[in-house]
Order: sequence, then C-alpha cells, then structure tokens
Amino acid sequence: MQIISKINGLKMEWLYLFFTLTIGTALVFITPPNQVPDELAHFFRAYQVSDGVFCGPHREYQRNENEKVFFIYAEVPKSLWTIDMPNIGAQKNYYSLSSTRDLLSLPLDAENLDEPAISNTGTYSPLVYAPQALFIFFAKIFFGTVGAVFYAARLGAVFFTAICIFFAIKLLPEKKALIIILAFAPMFLYEMASCSADAVIYSISFLSFAYLLHLRKNTSKISNKELFFLALSAIALGLSKQIYGTILLLYFLIPSEKFGNKKIFYLGGLALIGVFLISALGWMHFAKNGVNISPALSPEADMTAQLNFMISSPETFLSICINSLFSYIKFWEKEFVGVLGWLSISLPIWFYTFYEVALLAAGLYGSLNLTLSQRALMIFSIIPIYLAVSVYFYTTWSPVGAPTFYGCQGRYFIPCAPMILAAFSVFENNRFENFFILLVALISSSLTFYKVIEHFY
Repeated sequence: MQIISKINGLKMEWLYLFFTLTIGTALVFITPPNQVPDELAHFFRAYQVSDGVFCGPHREYQRNENEKVFFIYAEVPKSLWTIDMPNIGAQKNYYSLSSTRDLLSLPLDAENLDEPAISNTGTYSPLVYAPQALFIFFAKIFFGTVGAVFYAARLGAVFFTAICIFFAIKLLPEKKALIIILAFAPMFLYEMASCSADAVIYSISFLSFAYLLHLRKNTSKISNKELFFLALSAIALGLSKQIYGTILLLYFLIPSEKFGNKKIFYLGGLALIGVFLISALGWMHFAKNGVNISPALSPEADMTAQLNFMISSPETFLSICINSLFSYIKFWEKEFVGVLGWLSISLPIWFYTFYEVALLAAGLYGSLNLTLSQRALMIFSIIPIYLAVSVYFYTTWSPVGAPTFYGCQGRYFIPCAPMILAAFSVFENNRFENFFILLVALISSSLTFYKVIEHFY
C-alpha cells in the first residue's frame, strides 16, 4: 500500500515527459530508416521546409489525353536517397546499428540535388513539419551528414509531441489516464519516433481537445489570454489536418456565462469556426497556387468519375460509408492500436484485447460530469471526420462504384479517440489510477521495442 501511495503522489505529466523522451529517443535510433509508412516523403517535405521553402514548386504532367494536372516536388540532396534501404516489404532481420553509424558519417553533399515528387505531403502546411525542420536546420549547420539530418527530424517530432501531450495532461487531470494511454499506444509511439507529420497532428489535436475541456471547467470569466489560445488552437487545427477541425465543436461545452451572455458566446463560436476556415482554406489555396494538384491515386481510381457518381447518388455513397465501417472495423481497430513497419508487423493477439480494455477503462473513469446533450455533441463531432475520410479514400483509392472505399488505416482515427471515449466517462478516478497508467505504458512500450528489434535485427 505504501508503494501505491507513493505512485499516487507522482506528477504524471512530468513522469510522462521523462519516459516518453527516453523511449522516443531510443525508438528514433533503433527503428530502421523508411520503415514507417510514407516516411521518406515526409522527410523530404520536412527538409524542404528547413530550407525555407514553405510552398513546394509544381510540375505539370499529362494524366490522360483530356487532363493535365500538377504534382509538387522537393529539391533535396541526392544523398538523402541513401535512407531508402530497403524498400517497402523488407525482409526480416536485415538491419544492424552499423548502418546507423554509416549514415551518421555520410556527407550530405547539399549541392548535388534531386527533385522527388511529394504530391501528398507537399500539400501539408509547414506547421506540421516545423519541429522536424527546425532540428534538421541545426543538424545541417553543426553536423552536415545524411544521418544527422534524418535522425534530427525524428527527434524534432519526439520533442514536440512530448511537450504537447505534457500540457494536455496538465490541463485535463480528470482524463490524464486516457491521454497517456493513447500516447503510449504502439502505433502512436512508432509514428512519434519518425519524420512523419502524423504524431505532430495527433498531439495538436489532443492538446486542443484538452484546452477546450479545461476552459469548460474553469468558472471565472474568460480572459483575453484564453481567447488568444482558443484562436491559436483553431489556426493550428486549420493548418494541420483539416478534417480534425470538428474538435472545435467542443467550444459549445464551455458555459456561456464565461462570456457574459449567450449572444457573445455564440458569436465567439462562429468567430472561432471562421478563424479555422480561413486558416484551412487559406493554406489550401496558397499550397495549390491556383493549379490542379493531383494526389497520389490508385491506378484503379478516377477522381472525376467518382465524384460524379457520389453527387448523382448520395444515398448510395452513404450506404458505402456504412458498409465500409462494418467491413473494415476489425482491421482499423488493430491498426489503431499498432501494426508496425509498413503495416507488416502485428502485435500478439492478447495485447490488442489488453490495450482496448485499458483504453475503455480510461474512458469510463475520470468523470467529466457531462450532460446527455454534451455527450451527444462529443460523439457527433466524430461523424464529419469519418465522412471526410470516406470521401477522400473513395475518390483517390477506390474503383468507381466500388461497394466500399479502400486505403484507409486505423491510425487516422487516433485524434477521434479522446472525444468518443471521454463521452462515456461515468466513474470518478480511484487511487489505483497512476499504477494503472504506469502498468499499461510499461507493457505497451516494452512490447513496441521488442517487436521492432525482433523484426528488423
């Protein structure tokens, strides 16, 4: 009992920060290069941003005899292709730490450039690559090697993510178990220790979620400082992955009395949504620069024909969305928790059950004292995200008229988890909470390490 008492006295946000920086840094160096989905394209985009190129240049190509489109490319050193070893579907046990040492000593040769296409990552705003780009910038100055800039990009993502989650935990003590357990999911840890923008986007989403609920429980009148951070959250969501902007609907959980009267409260909500839309649409316009940027399409996809099909038969498309949910939910569940590598490294079956039970418990405990309508709002905010994901993957990855959409992965729903799980919170936290958090985090992170080393080394 004394041990439990001591654990209960720990500041979990500081413990989280220490452990996640330690674990994240270790994963940065033991995960082989380009063994996180789309990491090379993310790395090229981060390198581009580190050079001060916020909006990538375009190049035209003829998709078919009737349509010309443009793709975005990056100008990066040819030596960076060295990290593409080996390609997707790599054999097991191919990597050793001597390869990391070789990369750290390989000169960057920044004058000898190549121009790889980055059509998908090229449309992401510089914000979601800012931590990686900042670390790359200093690595170029002080080290000037391929390995230095690559691992610096990964470290930048780790540090930024850890700091965002630290403040999310601090702002929302009722749901600290939920936030920490989500942040220690193998999928989250694996993405965090990569050059990908995904963990940066997840952490911005978690922090925005925590800040909005923090304002809800604060009884004093809203301050100018709080309004500033509200606007900052809207801008950050608008410049990350826009589909997660529905998190801002949690604004309407804040008591209207904090704003003086309901009129000001609702005007403030409209202004917040306006700030988000201006940020999101403004960046999209700036990134495309008035031309038709083509996403990377599946060979079977025809974007124009698919859009026409969806517009002409919206009820059919809605049934396709529902059919996809029931068809793939088991796969998405598994990928949400963690399928590592290029979706090739599964975890033990028992762990998926263990983690999902732990996550459900973290959702049920830590009551936020929500009304029925507030719970409904939190759940409703997920629906537009799912519809946006459905539209994207149906138009870019699926054959015209397909009964389901293809290409979606479970990790895309990670930012939805705090809202939907918190909506079901009913029990107060108990004295075993910190012990429970530490146990889940230890098992999850240890298993992630083990699977990476077992597969690649």
